[in-house]
Amino acid sequence: MASPSCDAAAAIDTAAWSAARLSTAAESRTPLHFHGGARQFRRRWPAFEAWSATTLVNPPYADVPVDVELSELHAFTSYEPDADAARHLLRLDENRANAASRRWTTTFGTFVRYTLGRSERAPYAYLSVPLARILRDTPDRSHGKQFVNDVMRVDDGGTAVIDDDTIQVDDELVVNGAARAREAPMVSLWAGGANVTTQAHYDLHANLFVQVAGRKRVALWPPEAAPSLYLYGALHPRFRKSRLPIADDLSELPNATLAAFPRAAGVMAKARIVILEPHDVLFIPPLWLHHVTALDELTLSVNVFSHSDEQGVFDELFALAVPFEASWMEADASGRRPLLLAATRAWLRRLAEAELDGGRAELRGALLDAGYQPPDGAPAPAPLDCGPPLPEGTADAFAARAAEAATVLARLPGGAPARRLTLLRYADMALGNFVGLDDAYAFARDCV
Repeated sequence: MASPSCDAAAAIDTAAWSAARLSTAAESRTPLHFHGGARQFRRRWPAFEAWSATTLVNPPYADVPVDVELSELHAFTSYEPDADAARHLLRLDENRANAASRRWTTTFGTFVRYTLGRSERAPYAYLSVPLARILRDTPDRSHGKQFVNDVMRVDDGGTAVIDDDTIQVDDELVVNGAARAREAPMVSLWAGGANVTTQAHYDLHANLFVQVAGRKRVALWPPEAAPSLYLYGALHPRFRKSRLPIADDLSELPNATLAAFPRAAGVMAKARIVILEPHDVLFIPPLWLHHVTALDELTLSVNVFSHSDEQGVFDELFALAVPFEASWMEADASGRRPLLLAATRAWLRRLAEAELDGGRAELRGALLDAGYQPPDGAPAPAPLDCGPPLPEGTADAFAARAAEAATVLARLPGGAPARRLTLLRYADMALGNFVGLDDAYAFARDCV
């Protein structure tokens, strides 16, 4: 299958902070680095002076409850050890590497002390928490409020109901202000020690990333690089993350890796790299892949996720009723639903032929690359019966609904690469709903 081209890396533009420049970058889906940009925010953030290794281990910050992810690996891939339904999808070597991965419920002060004093053999610690959760879960409400007020304003009205609407985000930090009515911006804190890394992935939301303490390195790739980064599919616990073993120095992948992931050749050289220092602001457009590494012993970042057109298009596409008959959901004596398999096959094929440059061959290849294959050493799944012919007249119903899907996808910014990522996400979720996790790989191999 021919993969979409990904041109050689270009530098990330740097600009002085302004809401107008952010709006222009968002409209063009172009990353933009605002060096020292937070110094020009209309509202000064006390966090830049208040958050340090000495202050954060004392009230009001120290007693804030947090869930910390621990791992023997410094590259975090959002593996959830309690995801039993998908655990068998993880390859054997990854199971061993993540044997000690776990959630640690503690306080923010204890997390900071652990991070600063971590021994070489101790697990790495990584924290990601929405500010609304800090406000909701901190026993002393005044402490939670002060923590959040260091970066945003709190308007809880004295109510016990806390959600993203409670955090007052300044208009200049909201990428798509017109979409606020559809979804409140979500503000989160990200913290970790040196070398802690978030594996390359994409988000549907627009991301405004503010570096508060310490330095981070961010490598970015445009959406057309996704096939070369081999992303896990939506049914995998590492959904949206790259399957590649990306080196700490972002060097080219070894030949042994390229033998397994041939499209990855040269992809590391195409990364656009920026070093973020305190007060720096980075705009990451929706669907842009980013790989983030902490460079100092304690790094603290705050980001604002804003609703995007990409998110809206996907939500609308997923909300479209599939053109399936209720009777197709009925199981036969073996427990299978042959008509449902046949319908899913026909529906995904039609969408792929209409919307992907490589048609159903491109969809099949992407699903086979999504990390659903059995672990090394396990037998390959038996051939899957893809179901009988569908009833007469089905093609017309499918064509009409596919036309509706095409109308929705036509509103997607970013052209073919964005359409590909959106449709693959949809196809993955259709597999989960209509085929099931156990048969996902065999279905992609035999039926798509």
